[in-house]
Amino acid sequence: MKVKVQLTIMICLLLALVAGSPAAAAFVEVELDTNYTYLNTSFQYLKVNDLMQLDQTEMFVLQTTSGGSEVKTITSPFVDDVTREFTNTQGTIGGATITIAEASSTVTIGEAYATNVFTELYVPAFAAKIPGKEGVIGLGKYNNSAAKEDFTTWGDCFRLQEAMYFFAGATGSEYEGAIYRVDPPGGPVNEGVVKINSTGAGPYYDPANLGDTLTNVNNVVNLTDYTTARAGSVAIPRPVTDGKYAVSALAYFPENETFYVYGGLPVTIMDGDRKILWNGSAAAPTFTQNVSEDVTVTFDNTASITNISYVLVNTDEAYDAIVHVNTSNLLEGAKTSWQNLIPSSPAMPQILEDGIRSFGPDPDGAYTYAIKLTSEPDFPPYATDKSLAITPGYGISDVERNGNSIVIPSEQLDDLVPGNYTLYALGTDAEYDTLALDQLSVNITDITTHEEGIAPGWNLISVNVINGTVVYPDEIAGDKLYVYNLTAENYDEVPLDEIVPGKGYWIATYLPGNIVATGVAMGSYTVPLDTGWNMVGSLSKPVAIADAIVVPDGALVPDSAFRYNTTTRRYDRVDTINPGDGVWLNAREDCTFSLSI
Repeated sequence: MKVKVQLTIMICLLLALVAGSPAAAAFVEVELDTNYTYLNTSFQYLKVNDLMQLDQTEMFVLQTTSGGSEVKTITSPFVDDVTREFTNTQGTIGGATITIAEASSTVTIGEAYATNVFTELYVPAFAAKIPGKEGVIGLGKYNNSAAKEDFTTWGDCFRLQEAMYFFAGATGSEYEGAIYRVDPPGGPVNEGVVKINSTGAGPYYDPANLGDTLTNVNNVVNLTDYTTARAGSVAIPRPVTDGKYAVSALAYFPENETFYVYGGLPVTIMDGDRKILWNGSAAAPTFTQNVSEDVTVTFDNTASITNISYVLVNTDEAYDAIVHVNTSNLLEGAKTSWQNLIPSSPAMPQILEDGIRSFGPDPDGAYTYAIKLTSEPDFPPYATDKSLAITPGYGISDVERNGNSIVIPSEQLDDLVPGNYTLYALGTDAEYDTLALDQLSVNITDITTHEEGIAPGWNLISVNVINGTVVYPDEIAGDKLYVYNLTAENYDEVPLDEIVPGKGYWIATYLPGNIVATGVAMGSYTVPLDTGWNMVGSLSKPVAIADAIVVPDGALVPDSAFRYNTTTRRYDRVDTINPGDGVWLNAREDCTFSLSI
């Protein structure tokens, strides 16, 4: 799939994705070819601040639960820098001129993206703080069912909204409330639900005049000083459908017929939480390369899901992003899809949905992007359809339309760099309303082989692979291993095939040879230590003993780690446990010893 990234003007779609950067005050301006009127409110200009400025744009969800409703956060891979590239800075499409006025094409993002996902149909409480600005706060939902032919004038931005709420309050007042709700789809304006204070006062609203309502002095939310948008007790009608919403801060200035958008926060509202399943399991999975089979991704409840997309991306790394924007296609894209007006950098839920919709057919399309590791000198080539443009080996993605599950071929997983990944998945209905959105940790491991030489006589050894096999030389004395029994103060015999990773063992051989262990490289272990001497094992890489976690702290005797030197037939004190070694440790009290790479 060709994945694109965008923000959307609040007036049309009320959705904004937020990051952070110092950039221009006005990022996008749309000038319409004529004045449009909605509820006696005329407008000709839409101006949008750079919504990627966290120092100017602070949007907050105040209420995380309501009546048992839970909220979860969908994060995104950490992105260090975003470079925006424009084919040009102005385009005129469909009777409107869009201008991108940007001070710099490079944006430094201070933190990873996140999207609030509410798992029940209710309207959350929210607030905004934009220094030096005043306005109101709104919540809106994409109207995914609106067709291109429905969008005939910019007044349809309002008429075709599936759901739209405006909220108002005054600093220090006792009331806040909803002053408008547009009934779906494009129906009459609901007069709203307001919270009235003890004197019977409340926000001013005229259901026939949106502009007058938004600019009434009693309704202003003073964003300079930070004001809540509404109280949690306000009886707001529940949203009618699942989907993608946005909280935005905006203002209307009737003297120049202009709407300003100051900030935004993405919100997903769903009717129930649905969890990602990896081959039927919601637990954090491990995939072993060249051993595991294909993986099926789905949700624990697939009712009404007709489209599904996923992205699996390595989360051990930081990424850069590059965004290609062709401004001449921006407005045409808005008429076609309702989703695209303003370019931004990637937020994972938007990437997933764009994958399903397959916007941006090439790098010069309205919205396309690629991400690369910060350590890589070049961005990856733009991928073919159904492939996320990501640094090869560090991520994969795909889309299944007209289906509620998707298969990841083992061959694709085999090509990934071993490490920690996050699987993101999104499911929509036929109208592209979001029904399921979740993320899951995945560990990609590979099969490794460790070969450890042993000398004639006694050797203190360990294995550092799990779920594998161990092959010994033919001349092992007695075909046995020996492990120290601290209670009996002697050694117990252990069959060769019962060797346990993380423990140390004695083994004897008549001739030199090699112990070959094949399996998944072990990255950590925790073993109990008894008071006195204990034998522990190794990991797949050298690890300093000082980096071990000992509970309780101080239970390990300092400088008490020793390995057996087969050349000198003496013990050497060590401060690092190397792969294949067994090591003696002395504990002054019973404790646990945890080692990790």
